[in-house]
Amino acid sequence: MPLLDIRTILVLTALSSLINAAVMIFIYRIAPLYPGLSRWALGNTTFAIGCVLVLARGQIPDLVSIIIANGFVMLGPALLQDGIHRFLTAPSPTRRSWGYPFISLSLLLLSYFTLVHDNLNARVIIVALTIFVVFSDNVWCLLRHAPPTLRLAAQFSTFAFAMTALTGLVRGVDAAMVPISDFFTLRSPQLVGFLGALTGNTFCTMGLAGLVVQRLLSDLKTSQQATQTSAQIAEQRVAALEAMSSTLAEILIERSQPQLLQSIVARAAILLKVESAELLIYDAGHEELTLAAHYPPDSAQAPRPHRPVVGAADYVARHHQSLLLNVYCAWPGALDATVTNGITAALDVPLLHGEQLVGVLGVRNHTNVRPFTNDDAWLLRLFAQQATIAILNAQLYATLVTDLLTGLNNRRHFFTLGQALLRQIQQDRQPLAVALLDVDYFKKVNDTYGHAVGDHVLTWIAAQCREHMPAEALLGRIGGEEFAVMLPGNTSERAWVQLEGLRQHIATTGVPTSLHDIHVTISAGVTECLPDLPQTLDQLLERADRMLYQAKHAGRNRVCAQPLDPEPILTTVVPT
Repeated sequence: MPLLDIRTILVLTALSSLINAAVMIFIYRIAPLYPGLSRWALGNTTFAIGCVLVLARGQIPDLVSIIIANGFVMLGPALLQDGIHRFLTAPSPTRRSWGYPFISLSLLLLSYFTLVHDNLNARVIIVALTIFVVFSDNVWCLLRHAPPTLRLAAQFSTFAFAMTALTGLVRGVDAAMVPISDFFTLRSPQLVGFLGALTGNTFCTMGLAGLVVQRLLSDLKTSQQATQTSAQIAEQRVAALEAMSSTLAEILIERSQPQLLQSIVARAAILLKVESAELLIYDAGHEELTLAAHYPPDSAQAPRPHRPVVGAADYVARHHQSLLLNVYCAWPGALDATVTNGITAALDVPLLHGEQLVGVLGVRNHTNVRPFTNDDAWLLRLFAQQATIAILNAQLYATLVTDLLTGLNNRRHFFTLGQALLRQIQQDRQPLAVALLDVDYFKKVNDTYGHAVGDHVLTWIAAQCREHMPAEALLGRIGGEEFAVMLPGNTSERAWVQLEGLRQHIATTGVPTSLHDIHVTISAGVTECLPDLPQTLDQLLERADRMLYQAKHAGRNRVCAQPLDPEPILTTVVPT
């Protein structure tokens, strides 16, 4: 079964649209005077509602799941279209958008092919062509009406809308040529259309947000010609908007959450011109904060789990309010100086997604450099809102590439990274070892202790792999109790030594459980990428699997490696 099906893509599209709507609502709060922004937020929300109703097809009446659902799906782009025209052309009150009558006509045709003459292909064509026409009009409007000051964001938005329109057209053309028996059937052209809607939705929001950011930057730079005081405020806001723009860009390019969190605290410290900053992520289950990033980087402040919610962060987490302290030691909730490391002034703001607390972002001064101002608090709150969106996007991406039980790469992402690593190794003509390892008699663990304990054993095995394998090793869970390892720069003999050390550690260390320690063993098979023979990752894994079979056949609890010569290296162990 493929990792992504039509239902999964619709769920992700709905989630993405809701997050994008939150971005637009926040931007609307920054610049409420710009026309069209409220329609962008409403358009994303409407599109998300339509996706949710489409998902309920077959369980609720067709009137709701087909006609009303697709009405929302088509109304969302129409609202975006109306908002773009208003934002770029500032229309008079007498202007009426042609998009809404056009949507109404499409809805009538959709009703006919649902209630009178049931035709799934016709419905797909109507919706796809309607979205194509509306988004094409957005491209035309951006090309014709975008001023030079918005050129960069307008070009990006034009690309995003054109890509979404074309992928939707692919879906409509396919429906016109090939009969569709089931709306949720996974076929390549239909998959292209739905993936285009998913990715294009976020790209379009990025472009529209960029239009607002560039327009704000332009307006703020113009206002710098007023007084010196207003110029200073304008500079701070420009810096904030540039930081916000960079954070939005990281939603597309930065997928590693640790790097993203470290980048957020560094940007916050530079933006506020402070001596240190920290970012804490909130764990609602334990009602505790985890120190996720610190600026400047300090190994003593490395991320650690379950840090108690205390001090200024405690106040911000409980009250969902910012806290500005220019005489920190005079605050009743101040921690001891040995804990705070001599903080003189502190400014903390919550990272909020609606009412949900995501974390706390704080900046600190340890000398009397300058007091924090309300403008500083405004800047940090502005930045924190964008940081929240970036963190949520990184978390959403992590759920797509990470095995939820063990935290390792899932099968799909392991193959994606592994194939790229193999190409690089072959180009550089460097050695590469590939290994498969399997938990011995894992079914017996499940049958004896239950699946919850079995899951705990797998999680523990994954933790041992991360701890005992080199930092450059690529790890993944590719089956139930089967793990894969790629070791760049290692021959099969060197990889055998490392895996043998891992095997011995697991065999002699009990897995701690609530009942008692459980002793498990692993078997592993290792092979090596031949430097002069073109090989695929599948071929290497197949050879490693043969070595794993030899290890199992020889009695389990051992590592079998295949070097360049025909004779394999086999662990010799005393059965336990």
